[in-house]
Amino acid sequence: MGKALTGVMAVVVILILIVAVAAYYVLGNLDRLVEVAIEKVGPQVTGTPVMVSGVSIALREGRGEISGLTIGNPDGYRSDHALHIGRLVFDLDTETITADPVRITEISVSETDLIAELGPAGLNLKALMDYMNSGGSGQAAQSESTSSGPGLVIDRFDFTGAKMTLETPLKNYDTTVPDVQLTGIGEKAGGATAAEAAEQILRPVIAAAIKAAQDEAGAQGLDGYKQGVTDRLKDEANRLKDKLKLGD
Repeated sequence: MGKALTGVMAVVVILILIVAVAAYYVLGNLDRLVEVAIEKVGPQVTGTPVMVSGVSIALREGRGEISGLTIGNPDGYRSDHALHIGRLVFDLDTETITADPVRITEISVSETDLIAELGPAGLNLKALMDYMNSGGSGQAAQSESTSSGPGLVIDRFDFTGAKMTLETPLKNYDTTVPDVQLTGIGEKAGGATAAEAAEQILRPVIAAAIKAAQDEAGAQGLDGYKQGVTDRLKDEANRLKDKLKLGD
């Protein structure tokens, strides 16, 4: 689960950087530009479909919102998505829009829904992260997206209200990820790259997510879920054989 959120939040930071770069160079048609960039860069990073319901950016007010950001599952999983962010709202310091670094006064991520699907090949979110760590196109896209443009200073980051569903072959379990609040990201360095900002955001988020996943798995006795599923399937097969014998 922690690795999954690493990938997710790295994508979020990359998207914010796209907004900053776009604001730096382009002042017209910004909403559509950012939406296209998200849906083009996202799949290169994650190896899965990435869709956005809408983007609304008001540069004069220094405020923007990305709604319905959905990251799909790797092949072989049946759940609707790996992660869905209902609202990603950010405030820009308008005096820094054409400066370096660009100052984002606040990022607020809310209405977040994660699905951790336990399938025959393991956790879907782990498969998602494995792709991003494979050194393939995802890494190349991330490197290209984070190596140019102005630096970032993020005064405050809020990750709140995240819901998580642990899906197993036998039953689903609902839980939550504790809220995380951070301040002063990139401030000491005079501006962070997206990768650096992601690292500073991710460590406490990862810790919270790992704790939540471990607590839920422990509470439900899922540490040995694979063996349990195997045993139950064997029991069902044996019952079916017995029924067939009785039928004879």
